[in-house]
Amino acid sequence: MLKSPTKRDFQKVFDDLQSAIDVDASDGRSVPVNMNFVDKGYLTKDTGFTIFGDSEGQLTHSLFYYKKKNGNTYTIRAKGTKLQSYNFNDRTWSDIPACPTFTEGAEFGYITYNDDLYFGNAVESLYKFDGITFTAYASAPKGNLLEIFEDRLFVSGVTAEPLTAYYSNVGIPTTFSVADLIKPLGTDSITNLKNYYGSLLIFKEESIWKVTFNFDQVSSLYVPKLDSQSGTYGACSKKAVQWVENDLWFFTGLELRSIGITDNITGSLGINKTVLSENIKETLKLIDNANKTKIIVFYDNRRFYLGVPITDDEVDTVFVCHTLFKNSWTKYTGRSKSTVNSFMVIDDIVYTSTTQVPYGIIKWTVETEDSENLNNALSTES
Repeated sequence: MLKSPTKRDFQKVFDDLQSAIDVDASDGRSVPVNMNFVDKGYLTKDTGFTIFGDSEGQLTHSLFYYKKKNGNTYTIRAKGTKLQSYNFNDRTWSDIPACPTFTEGAEFGYITYNDDLYFGNAVESLYKFDGITFTAYASAPKGNLLEIFEDRLFVSGVTAEPLTAYYSNVGIPTTFSVADLIKPLGTDSITNLKNYYGSLLIFKEESIWKVTFNFDQVSSLYVPKLDSQSGTYGACSKKAVQWVENDLWFFTGLELRSIGITDNITGSLGINKTVLSENIKETLKLIDNANKTKIIVFYDNRRFYLGVPITDDEVDTVFVCHTLFKNSWTKYTGRSKSTVNSFMVIDDIVYTSTTQVPYGIIKWTVETEDSENLNNALSTES
């Protein structure tokens, strides 16, 4: 709703809002800034965030929400050399009791298996946390990409072996045999692992591979079978792959694409021919190659978030793809919501850690009471 010079309320109604707004183009136009699409296809100003805990002078990162079967929950982040948890009663972050010391700034990967949390930062040992005790497994690979597939823990992101994915014994995620590893062809590093409908997808910087386990009659063992899914596209960073409904969306470093089942009968996988980021391609060309490992993606409540570094070395712009409204894009820039290091969702509320001062965790808010009243009024009057 707009204000006229006479301060009387008025509104403009468009038959096709998507064609009425600017999109990214070579003539310098841009998608709507700090706006969101809402029900019925209206645009509303994004209402910002609240501080989740105190502002920090030190980087906080690696958010994760760990929930046990008994109902106990742990909202976790890394700060300095420790992992911290959030106390919702006094609204403060504090070091988790008995937490080991970790390398400052080394980001963690997490996975939950059999009610325990497994995590690694590619520097220290693989760890298990059961809510009370931390247990280190020095003989396991030191990686920060973790995934469970076929009852095995897969670990990649190992600094000394960036081209290799290791897997544990069946049902024993802390025991690894020397020969149990997978090394897809190519010199591009592994950037992500995803358990996808009966197969494991290994995303590399410039390729995608599928892993399945087949029974070998000679050895009487289940052995991995490796198939190429794409020799053209890959994921540019460890945070550049995300589930979106039934597909996986990934950012190549230049464009956003998806991979999913193309034939439900045969279960065949394939790359979607559509470039999902076509409308913002001109801005994405501005990303420095040296900063592409910082790119992060996330999905929640029909909104896909693409965090990229445009003018800074860290993420400073977050594009939002509104999947309910023809995959139209808006963006956050020049604010804390646009400086994202990691995402987390608790009870349908998005939380992020910031990449720039003031550091800390913020709790996203989307629509205030005023904007909801505006939406209702517009919906009624139109």
